[in-house]
Amino acid sequence: MDEVDGYDEMLWPVDHKTEGTILDDEINATIVRPLPQGARLHAIVDACHSGTILDLPFVCRMDRDGNYKWENHGRQSAIYKGTSGGLAVSLSACDDHQVSVDTTALSGNAATGAMTYSFIRAAQNEPGLTYGRLLNAMRQTIRDTKTGHLMIQLHLS
Repeated sequence: MDEVDGYDEMLWPVDHKTEGTILDDEINATIVRPLPQGARLHAIVDACHSGTILDLPFVCRMDRDGNYKWENHGRQSAIYKGTSGGLAVSLSACDDHQVSVDTTALSGNAATGAMTYSFIRAAQNEPGLTYGRLLNAMRQTIRDTKTGHLMIQLHLS
C-alpha cells in the first residue's frame, strides 16, 4: 500500500466509461517521476478528493499557531514518489476526504470552482507570490466569499 489514507485518488475523464479512470499512481509514474533536473511542473487540480492526486511525498500543513510545516508522506511508501531531479508542485482544491465547492463570485452567474477562483484572485492581486503566501491568500479568499470550508492543499516533490 502506498497511500497514507489507504486509498488511491483518481481522475474521472469524460471518456471514463470506455477508457477508464486515471489513478494517482499512473499520474505520478507518467508526469512526476520522469521530471528531469531543471524542469518544473505546476498542477492545479480543482476537483473532489484531490489532495494527493500527484502522489507527491511532501505536504504542507499549518499548525495551531498558523505556521507552515512540511510532512514527509513519502517515507510511508515503499514506492519512490519523487521526481528525477525536477520540481513538482500540486495545488489541489481539498484534502482527500473532502469535496470541492463551486462559486458564482467570479462571473456573477456561472458556477466556477472556488479553488480556481481563489487562485485567479491571488495571482491577479499579488504577482510573484511565494507558495506560502499564495496558499494563505487562496484560503482567505475562500473564507471571504463564504464558499464553504475547503482546505486547499500544497504538495511538493
